[in-house]
Amino acid sequence: MKLNKLNILWTSLCVLLFLYSCSKEYESINIYVEKSSAYTRPASLLPTEFDKQPNLVIMGDGYTDQDFGSFKQAADNLVRHLFSVPPFNRSPFSRYFNIYHVYLNSPERGIGHGKSKNTAFRCYFPGYPADLIAFDDINTFGMRKAHNPFEVAQEYIPGINLNNTMLVVLVNDTKIGYMTGFRNQEPYGHWISVISVPSDQNEFKRLVLREVGGKNFGRLAQEDGNFYNLDNEIAILIIQMYSLYGFYANIDIINDEKQVRWAHFLTPAYKDKYPHLGVYPGGFGYAQSVYHPDQDNVMLSNGSLRYNEPSQEAIVKRVYQIHGWVWNNSAFTTYFP
Repeated sequence: MKLNKLNILWTSLCVLLFLYSCSKEYESINIYVEKSSAYTRPASLLPTEFDKQPNLVIMGDGYTDQDFGSFKQAADNLVRHLFSVPPFNRSPFSRYFNIYHVYLNSPERGIGHGKSKNTAFRCYFPGYPADLIAFDDINTFGMRKAHNPFEVAQEYIPGINLNNTMLVVLVNDTKIGYMTGFRNQEPYGHWISVISVPSDQNEFKRLVLREVGGKNFGRLAQEDGNFYNLDNEIAILIIQMYSLYGFYANIDIINDEKQVRWAHFLTPAYKDKYPHLGVYPGGFGYAQSVYHPDQDNVMLSNGSLRYNEPSQEAIVKRVYQIHGWVWNNSAFTTYFP
């Protein structure tokens, strides 16, 4: 009887040690943070208002110690691209953001295709859809085998408010890939974008504007309408639910210029100034029952590298919301005279 108990105890200890080793696989990675000096907050903002500042936190995956220069260049290019178009390039708009580079050294260079490598966040291309980047951060036993980007930000940037943060992971791969999503933290969620670094800077800029500035910070939707063949009722329910939080300001389920979410841009006072705006079919991946305002902008897969006016308004309103400022007709006419 005693022998059986000893065997059970010994087996249990071995299992616990194995699970512990699996859960600690990533602890050899070094992490340090650098605050960007390119965009600093106005002197009038006190340190106590730190939690009311929008944050841009850029991390890397698949960058070894020898690749930190490449990561820094990619992160600097990301900032340059984001703050090169309205509304992000409007002065003093860019000064409202805290920007951080978070350096993590991955044991292996690059990310996996088909299966993950031993990298900081275990990002990889699963293969379907072809441009999707996913996380492979949980092992067979449900234990963590990679760092969690949200936890890294909270641990290494004390006091950061993730509700106000564009969290971005740059993967060390030139194949075009991306993923933007959020974990559900009331009421807005903690958002993250994972994007690759294509050699073509225009393609990289497209990923930055669409995934980081658009979906992540602006809570905007893809305006294309040719991805899904699902029941449109599903799309309608999702759009209705998230529109309650102010998400997806650039799409609607209403096909009426007087009632659509961007109807104020279609009034006689603005129609001549923005003749490209209207109500066009497609959005959120659905070809029918969903509508978008413009046929050539960055929230379309092959659109111009610009945000349309309803999208710009959503981004500016997000800054106002974070700062606790009031968005009213006066603020609107100041930005859109």
